[in-house]
Amino acid sequence: MPPISVSGMKATAGAGCRTGCSTTAARRSSCSNSSDTRPAPTLPAPGKAREALVDCLPVMRLPLLAAILLLSSLASVHARSAGWEEAIRANQLDTIRSAYRDREDVDEGTEHGKTALMAAAAAGDAGLVDELLAAGADPGATNRLGGTVLMYAIGGGDLDTVRRLLDTGIAVDGQASNGWGAVTMAAAKNEGEMLALLGAAGADPNPADIYGWTPLMRAAYEGHRDSVMALLELPGLDLGRVNNSGQTALHLAVISGSAELVQALLDHGARQTADSNDYTPQSIARELNRDDLLLLLTHADPDL
Repeated sequence: MPPISVSGMKATAGAGCRTGCSTTAARRSSCSNSSDTRPAPTLPAPGKAREALVDCLPVMRLPLLAAILLLSSLASVHARSAGWEEAIRANQLDTIRSAYRDREDVDEGTEHGKTALMAAAAAGDAGLVDELLAAGADPGATNRLGGTVLMYAIGGGDLDTVRRLLDTGIAVDGQASNGWGAVTMAAAKNEGEMLALLGAAGADPNPADIYGWTPLMRAAYEGHRDSVMALLELPGLDLGRVNNSGQTALHLAVISGSAELVQALLDHGARQTADSNDYTPQSIARELNRDDLLLLLTHADPDL
């Protein structure tokens, strides 16, 4: 077969290219008719390229056709992959739900390592979480910063989703690069029930972040009653832990101004110590002009 010119198909191919070649035999006969002297047609516009190429298969070089079809296939795969990643990135659950069955790797995620299971967990969609787990999604996956699926679920705030993940037996004490883990996230969000679930699953109640803050410190500083009360019920809680500034949860509860939390910590045995700047809970109460807290800390009766 003679080669195809760069500017278009040879003039001898004109009769068979979209000009009446209705069968393969007819195309071969017509496309090899050397008596046809009509000018060579130009290559079709990009939008018509695939249709024209398929219609003129007999006169195309196989490597060129294969390359074009391969590029078309790769473009389609890239488009599907980009759509999948965008759905995960934006928590587009309908797209994820309709597309995951057609994927070889349901854990393929975004450039930051976020997976479809993380997206479903963050949205609190326990049903989709179940579907993805059944399809082989990894409940122990982490993103590029060490964030876990469980942490996404806690961020989503849905108890059923958290239960589903805990039922898989995943590790509960994973920490991201900033030192935050599932317990810290639940404490920071004032999720008392989630803290109870995590405790029942064996979670460490005392993990520290990069600043030395424990979940109890975070909850006390934020004035999160539900979190503090739930943490106080967990076995192994260390009330004497200090952060990088030498502060305990009691220091931070005084700073938050919550008399209820200060009293709760004292009732559970919190001790009054000086931080790195020699501030005690009592001296902080004085600085803040909180006589009510000072009375609690000195075990004074406010009715006297």
